Amino acid sequence: MRKLIKDKKWAYIISIFCTFLWGSAFPTVKLTYRELGIQAGDTSEMILVAGIRFFLAGLLVVFIMSFLDRKNLHQLKTNFPYLLKLGLIVVTFGYLFFYVATGNTSGMKSALISSSSTFFVVIFSHYLLGEKFTKYKLIAILFGILGIIITNIDKGFDFNFTLKGEGFMLINSILGALSTIYVKKHGKGISPFASSAGQFLYGGFLLMVIGFILSNKVMEFTFLSVILIIYAALISSVAFSLWYIILQEYKASEIAFLRLFIPFFGTFLSALVLRESLNPYIILGLILVIIGIVIINKTSDAKVRGTIIRGEDVNR
Repeated sequence: MRKLIKDKKWAYIISIFCTFLWGSAFPTVKLTYRELGIQAGDTSEMILVAGIRFFLAGLLVVFIMSFLDRKNLHQLKTNFPYLLKLGLIVVTFGYLFFYVATGNTSGMKSALISSSSTFFVVIFSHYLLGEKFTKYKLIAILFGILGIIITNIDKGFDFNFTLKGEGFMLINSILGALSTIYVKKHGKGISPFASSAGQFLYGGFLLMVIGFILSNKVMEFTFLSVILIIYAALISSVAFSLWYIILQEYKASEIAFLRLFIPFFGTFLSALVLRESLNPYIILGLILVIIGIVIINKTSDAKVRGTIIRGEDVNR
């Protein structure tokens, strides 16, 4: 796998596959809520379902590790502090803020603010990882964010700002960016599978406990809802494991930009599965994101070629 990922073309293909999986989570979660009768204001039930999903995802990654990475199973115990912090950032607090925010802001602003996570990764990687912030990265990000705006242009936008809505979504984006920096900076020597399993097990368990304490309803799980939760868990376990493998080989600011594909896949698959509206703005928005990716890719390749010509080492 690592040999394959060292080829940037395959690294990009696998990264985009990860974003496809994450995008498919949107209709999957909506179908799960529909099947369980969870309404827009049932935040505690949403948190409980999310906790179950991620804890199960952790168990799935442990199962995968027992076949593909058995020698590193001990890292779940020896690196407990690191994995607990990662679980708190990504799963527990990240999804607490996310689920409250989605019920208090419009679809367009949710997509736009969520996409700002990519911008935060570029900024944080400059100051915390020493990765250069260039005008090309700024241009690429502006293309990407413009693409998100155009894609969601018919979903409503205003300049209202509330703490529980736009504020919590912004906090969620910052936490998502910090998790990428945290893994890149402190995850060296730790198996990507262990990082995924640990964050899901520890963060998901805490999220599940919070949801259980706050919930005042007894959910009746159907066969379909169980299948959907298992699939959602599989999405997380596969996507995060592959993503962390790629993150060990490439710059955080370069790879994080590909996450802008997530809202496009989410919108397209929601239209396909849930029969939601699909408009021509999506194609234009996607084109702008792809242009941004090309800009980052071309400037990175040029920099690498220049470094090789000078006989220097390339530090990824």
